[in-house]
Amino acid sequence: MATDSDLRHRKRRSRPRAVLVAVAAGIAVFLLLVGVQRLGIVGGWPLVVIGVIAVLALPLSRELGRRVLFIGCMAVGFAPLIFWLPFPQVGVTRYGASTALVIAVLTACVVGGTVRARDLVPRLRGTDAVAAAGTVFAAWCVAPLLTVGDGHTALRMMRSGWDYAAHFDMVQMIRRSGSLLSLTAGPPFEGFAYRDYPKGFHAAVAVLMELTLGGDLAAPGEELVGFAQATAVVSVLVVAVLLAGVVSIPSIRRHTLVAVPLVALVTVAFTLGPAGGTLVFAGFPNFLVAVALLACVPVIVICLERVTPIAPALALSAALVGVAHNWALLLVPAVGALVGVLIPARRGRWPRSSREWMSLAGVAAVTLLGVALAWFTLQSAPGGKAVSHLLIDGGFIGGSRSEMLLAPVVAVLGAIALWWRSRHRDRCGSSEAMRTAALGLLPLTGLALLAALAAYQVASVGQLGYYFYKYGAAVQLSSIVLIAVTTGVLVSVERRRRTSRTSLVVAAVGLTCLLLVYSGVVNVVAEGVALRTPAAVESRAAWQRMSDGPTPSEPESSPVELQAAAAVTDAAQHIFVPADLDGSTQPRLTNQWMFALVGQWTDAGYRIVDELWGDSVPVEDRPRTPAEAAGRIHAADPDVVIVVPPHIHDSLRSDPRLSEATITTW
Repeated sequence: MATDSDLRHRKRRSRPRAVLVAVAAGIAVFLLLVGVQRLGIVGGWPLVVIGVIAVLALPLSRELGRRVLFIGCMAVGFAPLIFWLPFPQVGVTRYGASTALVIAVLTACVVGGTVRARDLVPRLRGTDAVAAAGTVFAAWCVAPLLTVGDGHTALRMMRSGWDYAAHFDMVQMIRRSGSLLSLTAGPPFEGFAYRDYPKGFHAAVAVLMELTLGGDLAAPGEELVGFAQATAVVSVLVVAVLLAGVVSIPSIRRHTLVAVPLVALVTVAFTLGPAGGTLVFAGFPNFLVAVALLACVPVIVICLERVTPIAPALALSAALVGVAHNWALLLVPAVGALVGVLIPARRGRWPRSSREWMSLAGVAAVTLLGVALAWFTLQSAPGGKAVSHLLIDGGFIGGSRSEMLLAPVVAVLGAIALWWRSRHRDRCGSSEAMRTAALGLLPLTGLALLAALAAYQVASVGQLGYYFYKYGAAVQLSSIVLIAVTTGVLVSVERRRRTSRTSLVVAAVGLTCLLLVYSGVVNVVAEGVALRTPAAVESRAAWQRMSDGPTPSEPESSPVELQAAAAVTDAAQHIFVPADLDGSTQPRLTNQWMFALVGQWTDAGYRIVDELWGDSVPVEDRPRTPAEAAGRIHAADPDVVIVVPPHIHDSLRSDPRLSEATITTW
């Protein structure tokens, strides 16, 4: 009969064999998955679903909400980092290789016994269903964009948001170059617009487009469809990650009824409200990603009972990197939220071994590298205009300053109330309450920078501008998330008190008022309060009409951008001149789309267009005939090829100022 020492000796001898078997199984699975992708057996959207299931099986937490929070932050936040180096064209996409690697690692861990198969399945709670319902609503809001089937319709939808042309161009730059490094290093992309624009959202979209369309550029119409669908997916994803984070707060995840109004508040604010609801429709999906990742920072901090677990640390790192690569100015309030990591100041919350400290140092290094790459991109702006890009430049986006300030003020007051009610408690969960209360520094920091930004803009340009309102929207939305989680923790604290009824009633009334305001139904301005239809509802209805096809009252417009792009057959700079010129700036937008579709959005080419149809050009100084526009373009740069509609092509070719090689059509 074998003794205990014999059994231990056999176990030690079998351990290397088990490791070898596990590694062999993982390699075999990886090669198999790579093989089926190269053969085209699995790919596209089915592979997207397989990848989602695979990453959700990673045992980063027992709770489904926390898995979605951690993995979602890493997927979106670290997306730009994987594009800083070229990826070999081996018949497998970045997404496909990552999916194969995740499944292979999980297989090796299960075969080797380091992970039990049952650990791959997360724990489901009623609050997860609440978050899922909010995600479905977010998907419904952008369903016309998600289900668009042709490039013409996609273009019509995205033309309603001016900035979509620029974002599409940046995604196309990534797909053409295959590397963010090459976009900032000089030729062949030197002189192209938006080289100095951090591309976090665009990298995430490019990952999906690479999977659904392939590594090589498809036809312009297909690229438009792929971009529209990937934009919708990323927009829904960040909302889903944020909602999963809200319901993963320990004080909220066990109470489904408490989670319902909190999730509803965050959902309507990011999908319908005056600040978040119009972001996707107006062409600011990258800003939505930045704000959602900023709002994930306090949620992750609240979950940090100890600082050592690698999963939340990486998620926090990814959120910060994602903020830096989408809207770097938001790093300031994010740093304010990081103070919560220090609470409570107990030694036991920090690493206890050199290996844990090394892991934490590695995460910090990745964070600093990611932020540094974003700053390097900004610094590559011509003339080093990084500060102007962050503080002054940009178009105008207005809004109610009353609505903008209401959320952060309420968030600060809620944090103070939570601190006041929990400061004398020494029970399980008190550290969570104190950490949540400390996160009131996020809106405080945001308000301080907002005031400084207002003073800077008034002193520089004499008025509040684009970035004041945009930054104010970010502070507003992140404060709404903080209000939701603070309310959930406060309710948990008050449930154990006999004198809690008054506090709970006040919280319920306040939450109802915030729901009405930040759903966009109630308009709060300095002059008073009024009812309205949320702008996002009207925008979605307009998108749906475009998706359904033309109507007698709204005839189908010609896809002139796609037609003009078809006329570009060489690398020479092309500029489009429409047949009808009414003094508007629409030709500038048309040229932006054509530039993006053919990869010719250069600083020099855009300067010519902007000097003809830019916002700063008086209406009377804009060309009123195609011949006048063509002559001014030719005078600015004789090497430019002018694209015109077919019915005016012959008349312009007879212009003695223009040669046959200067004028083209489709």
